[in-house]
Amino acid sequence: MKTFDWTRFFSKHNVYFVTSGRNVAKGNIAIKCPFCGEADPSQHMGINLETGAWGCWRDATHRGRKPHKLIMAILKCSQAEAAAIVGDVYAPDLSEYDAFVKDLQEWNENRKDTNNAKKRWTPPKPIEFLPEFRKLHKANYSSARFFRYLSDRGFSYDVAEVASFYSLHGCLIGDWKDRIIVPIYHRGRLVSWTGRSIYKTAKLRYKTLSVNEGASVSIKDVIFEPRKVARGGDVLFVTEGPFDALKVDFYAKSKKCRATCLFGVGYTEKQVYQIRNLSRFFKKVVILFDHNAATMAFSLQRALKPCNAIVGELPEHVSDPGDMSRRDVIFMCERHV
Repeated sequence: MKTFDWTRFFSKHNVYFVTSGRNVAKGNIAIKCPFCGEADPSQHMGINLETGAWGCWRDATHRGRKPHKLIMAILKCSQAEAAAIVGDVYAPDLSEYDAFVKDLQEWNENRKDTNNAKKRWTPPKPIEFLPEFRKLHKANYSSARFFRYLSDRGFSYDVAEVASFYSLHGCLIGDWKDRIIVPIYHRGRLVSWTGRSIYKTAKLRYKTLSVNEGASVSIKDVIFEPRKVARGGDVLFVTEGPFDALKVDFYAKSKKCRATCLFGVGYTEKQVYQIRNLSRFFKKVVILFDHNAATMAFSLQRALKPCNAIVGELPEHVSDPGDMSRRDVIFMCERHV
């Protein structure tokens, strides 16, 4: 029986994981335990890559051999949605699921409501870019490889403008080498960043600054905020990843439409709250996920019910919003306005 590919799952959904360290056994990778939540100071949830078994070093009850329960905790999704993600690799264990739902409900009732809009907002502490990051504002030798990547992603004649508008950076040395750095702002403050490898063969496509590494907030506590997006417009597109949002937002803004993203197909309560807040400045919210993420798209639609949100359909010739052409994006805008 084929083991669920956790490494691919974490990379796709921007879940930070480590492959070595104090809490990582041989042949394992580790993430922050989603059941422990903020009580887990680092990565205490270990996953065996050979067997697929997972367990928390802090709490022996947080363990299992099938992926469904852990996927549900990470993405805050239903058992049916987790089963859709797993596909035919495993059959869900309903007895485990019933117990998990009960535990999750108790956890939600007992935890503090950090999303209460009535609570006073404390602005996150702004951070600064690393010295090795370089702005991609003009074509030169150091930016050539990054501009080439953006061109290959469909920005051909607009690379410099895209890089400047979204304050994209490139890195040639260190831990972030050969990655395009997409800054993450929250209410005008730089709070984190995510780096996309410019190589298709990279094992880890996205590398994101974690709170332990200096980020002010977790990437899953915020949404992508392009410049001037709060001015509103006709349609707010919600995509999965940052490069989906870059492509849609750049070509849609001329049509009074904008785009944001969740940094992965999974969403959190804080992200839902922020989209609801931002949707007040738009006439409509359109969820634009990859073709293979329809289940999660409809789940998000239910969460955004008060926002007049619908699930959009991509053109037949593309399966990813980031693969759309300028003409495709304009067509999507005109279709939903």
